Amino acid sequence: MSTLTADIQKDIRLIERNLAKGFLSRAAADKINKDLPDVADKGDWRSIDGLDAADDGADDDEDDEG
Repeated sequence: MSTLTADIQKDIRLIERNLAKGFLSRAAADKINKDLPDVADKGDWRSIDGLDAADDGADDDEDDEG
């Protein structure tokens, strides 16, 4: 099994889908989750505060028509 295939099988979205469809047991899903490394410190957090429709110029056209 390639590394990519192994990584995809650890994707939480696929695990949840496979659980819902009965392709995976709860015990197997719990084992996969337990074996995953903690990578929280590798995340890159971005703030979206202050982003709204006015920031991207979407409201500009509406003001010109009125």
